[in-house]
Amino acid sequence: MSKNTGIPDDVMKYKDLLSPTEFDGYQKMLREIEENQEYYLSADPEEMARSLISNCQIKMRDFYKIMKTISSNENL
Repeated sequence: MSKNTGIPDDVMKYKDLLSPTEFDGYQKMLREIEENQEYYLSADPEEMARSLISNCQIKMRDFYKIMKTISSNENL
């Protein structure tokens, strides 16, 4: 966990890769998933995407940029 921000290190590694708006959206997505784990474990990918975009109030473009960045940098 980063001392200054209280944000876990595995989340902070994306801070430099995402715009501030995208990073904020990423954190909202993580909170949403954590609060509704059962739903997200059983939802199909399209349902998940729609739900996260709607519930986190993020733009579809930002959602896809976040997902692409995470997928492209999983080994960081």
